[in-house]
Amino acid sequence: MAKEKVKAAKAPEVTRAELEALAKEMNEVMGLDPAIKFNRKTTDEALLEMIKAEAVDPESGEPCIYDTDFQEDPEDEEKVVFSEDAEKTLEALGIEIAEEEGDGDGDELADLDMDGLKSYIKENDLDIKVTKKMDEDAVRDLIREAEAEEPEPEKEEEKEEKPAKGAKGKAAKEEKAPAKSEKAPAKAEKEKPAKAAKAAPAKKEKSEKFTRYMSVAAVLKEGKALTEDDLISKADDLYSKKGGNSGIDQSARIVDRSMQLLTALGMVEVKNSKIKYLGE
Repeated sequence: MAKEKVKAAKAPEVTRAELEALAKEMNEVMGLDPAIKFNRKTTDEALLEMIKAEAVDPESGEPCIYDTDFQEDPEDEEKVVFSEDAEKTLEALGIEIAEEEGDGDGDELADLDMDGLKSYIKENDLDIKVTKKMDEDAVRDLIREAEAEEPEPEKEEEKEEKPAKGAKGKAAKEEKAPAKSEKAPAKAEKEKPAKAAKAAPAKKEKSEKFTRYMSVAAVLKEGKALTEDDLISKADDLYSKKGGNSGIDQSARIVDRSMQLLTALGMVEVKNSKIKYLGE
């Protein structure tokens, strides 16, 4: 994973309003707990230090903000991403974004430009229509989504019925020996077997979209007491098995948001650092 260090100096063109907006987005996108808190009395320098403290790991010096935090996921409608304004503010502050390595499935697409992506769609016979409004990332997402879908069941061609062997020869022998004064009758016309109509393939029903929140709920409803790390890992594994893209960071954020809501509703309890589902 290529990771960049945060520059220390504050750029003079960054305004107080931009710093506050960035801090709010970091709280939401990164699921910070405790969150970055500030008020009118908080100085610009103090706010900037809090932002940098969350943007980089104090022990390793490695960034905590990744390129995937700016990319929407068509399989996860609840995913919250940074805005373009936040990206510009991070750039102005000298805070560069780390590239998060995937599982290798999208490397080929990442190297293709728009013409290459169109050729890829044509070569793989994918049912995707590219419009002028789409950028390269949007086309890559459509390709990954199309390839993740299950293939249509193959149509089974029904075998045509064939006339029984020997029927033609037997009939010909019976008609081949007429009386001397009689002319040989015309050969019986060969009857063509009727073609059986092909059955129309059954329409594929669209399955309900499986989200990360659903994976968290499913793991909790198993009734086992789990640590937060175990819950994050199991929820991500289940989401991946259901066809989603694996991502521990995203799973951690969804678990954090889910825990805040479920704890407030009294549906879970945390005892000895383990989470237990209490029911609805």
